[in-house]
Amino acid sequence: MRQVSAAIEIGTSKVVCTIAESGVYEGFTLLGAATIEYSGYTRKGWVEPKEIKYIISSALHEAEKQAGFRVRKVNVGVPADFTEVVCRKVGLNLGRPRKITRDDILLMFKRGEGFTAYRNFYVAHRCPVYFTVNNTRRTMDPVNLIGDQLGALVSYILVSRSFTESIANHLQRCGYEVDSFISSVLAQGVSFIPNEVRDKTAILVDIGHRMTSVTIFKSDGILFHSTIPLGGLHITKDLALTLRIPDDIAEQLKKRAIYGLSVGRDDWYEIMAKETYQLYRFPMLQVQEIINARVFEICDIIKKELIRSGCILPEYIEVFLSGGTAEMRGIREFTQKALGRNVSVVQPRSTKLNNSCYTAVLGVTELTMDKYEEENISVWEQIKQIFKK
Repeated sequence: MRQVSAAIEIGTSKVVCTIAESGVYEGFTLLGAATIEYSGYTRKGWVEPKEIKYIISSALHEAEKQAGFRVRKVNVGVPADFTEVVCRKVGLNLGRPRKITRDDILLMFKRGEGFTAYRNFYVAHRCPVYFTVNNTRRTMDPVNLIGDQLGALVSYILVSRSFTESIANHLQRCGYEVDSFISSVLAQGVSFIPNEVRDKTAILVDIGHRMTSVTIFKSDGILFHSTIPLGGLHITKDLALTLRIPDDIAEQLKKRAIYGLSVGRDDWYEIMAKETYQLYRFPMLQVQEIINARVFEICDIIKKELIRSGCILPEYIEVFLSGGTAEMRGIREFTQKALGRNVSVVQPRSTKLNNSCYTAVLGVTELTMDKYEEENISVWEQIKQIFKK
């Protein structure tokens, strides 16, 4: 049975809505997609509180127009800024040796909850990094194994109540209801980093408009997650302030720039203002110095966050880069050199939304889909779907 699902991602500079239909065998087809720019948010709240309801409504209506029908329920991606991760070991004494059941796992996960330091958050996902049986045998599928002790390393992914309540209220006023809240950073990692890579550990760095998130994945869980209050907007502001130009010209200049390009003092960028047709000329060498300084600062903080994580991260552990800034030409090579690790830019295969800035909403969309008919899904796959609800 095919499933139709709507998803919305609230970014720091734009709101993206998708309406998709599950494929016959796997994957999904986008029936409608809309992107609307807005003032965004900071950790203190909405930059323009009065516009968010209109932006959400407009994005949904445009996607519905393309799809040709109205939706009632919406899956909401919770941004990295409103997500916290607590990774802890949990255990359950079964009393006697017996087969481990799905109910045993859910009970053990539930007993591991209790987050007094995060009173304004609630658990959205419980993701296992691994299980143990009788304190020795490590596995990813303990169901039907015999033992009297069940243990696990579990990622509890928490989302902000204030954010989810605000979005739910806005959607309700627009005539919609929330189907589920899904952590965007989890959705990106699970959807776009291959399983075999996550099994060995992987790093996801999302450089957004105002924020950069750093997340360390292990199997289906998250070992560490943090956000940095720096992003593409700060590169734009650096160019605008240093070169004394309007923000819109600085944004165009940032998109034109190429990292790592060999330039001389006689090389220039030329930008034409869209409204006045005024031509601006900027020395490439100076532009490169301004951009490189900020990106190097971001990379330096990322390295410090990876150290702060306490995770063992050999140099072969790969970094996956997403977000709007990941589309800047040459940034992969620059960050690869600055971080001292192999870096891959996440590139969605979608025909409509094939930019890395859409990985969050596409990841949320994928997690809402049933990829297979229930009778063809393995027991462990069914359990994983429960964990992600």
